[in-house]
Amino acid sequence: MTAPHAPSSEFLRKLNRVAFGFLLLLNLAALYQLIYCLTHVGRMGEYFLNNAGLSLALCLLLLWGIRLRGERRIQFFFAALIGTLFVYTAEGLALTGKLGAQPNRAELAAKRGQPYDARTPLQVIDDARLEGDALSFAFSPSEWFDYRRLEPETFANIFPLGGLSNTPTLLCNEGGEYALFTADAQGFNNGEADLAAPLARVLIGDSFTMGDCVAPEQNIAGHLRAALPGGVRNFGVRGSGPLFQLAALSEYAAPLRPKRVYWLYYEANDLDDLPREMADALLIRYLREPGFSQNLRDRQEEIDGVLGRFFALSEEKIRSRAQPQSKGLKQVGKFLRLTALKQALGIRLFPPEAPMAPEEGLIEILQAAQQRTAAWGGEMILVYLPSAERAFDQTPSHDYHRARLLQAAQAMALTVLDFTPQLQQETEPERLFPLGLPGHFNGQGYAAVAQMIAAYEKRQVGQTAQAAP
Repeated sequence: MTAPHAPSSEFLRKLNRVAFGFLLLLNLAALYQLIYCLTHVGRMGEYFLNNAGLSLALCLLLLWGIRLRGERRIQFFFAALIGTLFVYTAEGLALTGKLGAQPNRAELAAKRGQPYDARTPLQVIDDARLEGDALSFAFSPSEWFDYRRLEPETFANIFPLGGLSNTPTLLCNEGGEYALFTADAQGFNNGEADLAAPLARVLIGDSFTMGDCVAPEQNIAGHLRAALPGGVRNFGVRGSGPLFQLAALSEYAAPLRPKRVYWLYYEANDLDDLPREMADALLIRYLREPGFSQNLRDRQEEIDGVLGRFFALSEEKIRSRAQPQSKGLKQVGKFLRLTALKQALGIRLFPPEAPMAPEEGLIEILQAAQQRTAAWGGEMILVYLPSAERAFDQTPSHDYHRARLLQAAQAMALTVLDFTPQLQQETEPERLFPLGLPGHFNGQGYAAVAQMIAAYEKRQVGQTAQAAP
């Protein structure tokens, strides 16, 4: 019996060169991931720090593999090749919707026979312009930080807290059609009739408070107006975090001196927004200097001018991203970073049971808001909005922060209206979300939150009546 021929030395040399090239290429991909994470730490905090650590470990491992010699490098190469093929095959399956992907909303609506407007927000605005209608994006502070660095002479000396005044404003589409509202004189989601009513309460918060994806009468403020006497002022802003919300309370709610301030905290991302806000030299003054004000109520004409430039830059950015070359490069980058696979596996922005530095800042902000509300004789109530994952039997990643926040609220004697138990007890939680998918609430979901708030006020009225002689 003839023994099998051993690989020739020439073949092994060629295979070694292939192994070297492959491992070097793989190391460059890991280095790209590391650089991307490090440059985004300021935006998403701990998530990118954790991923940067993993990327650094992978870089070091691959460098070690490159330094191997002979058959050991070849063995390492085959192990890395098999691992890479497995991981990126899974990424491809996730990207094409065959692995753990959330159903496409338009396709789901079509299967149910429901109409769905598949246009992008920019296409909706372009179509409105063709018809001679003025339509604006809703203001979100998340990009404001970037543009302040690009054009400091335009953006550095003011930080708007609302959108364009008296302007039709586009909201999101999660249920089949885009929602719109006409902003009030200060750029918020309130109608003229809402401003004329005697004020009893204000709402402070992010897109859930603003009422993203639904018509004004279907958001929390709209349902409260129908359920309770006295006016409601909605100061919710998409993409805002706790420090921005403290600024809104100081600039717009405090001069109105409402009886009640409802601070709506959304557990899924309000802490995400805080690091960048706390690092902003202007916003931090609202926390460190209790009497600080930009006097925004008297600067709306200036605000509208600055926001006009802001939205023009945002539009340019969106159009450039829509170019085929730009979209192609962006998709390649997402593929290399395994973005779809991470989403399919449910890898969250913040790992469960992990402390996070901004939490202490949040508690300090809530204490400041409570003190300032009490100074005019008002009552501040914390409304805790759980993330959609709690409704869809996904492992909650916010329990650590939830426990810390509720403990702090108890120590502050801060009233908490917690929507979490009600959401988790829902036998059909999908009825509270557009098309039954995680996202913002639909009209029914916002109504359920409003009913919880209205029930609290009615209990307070009953207790007052019983205490009266």
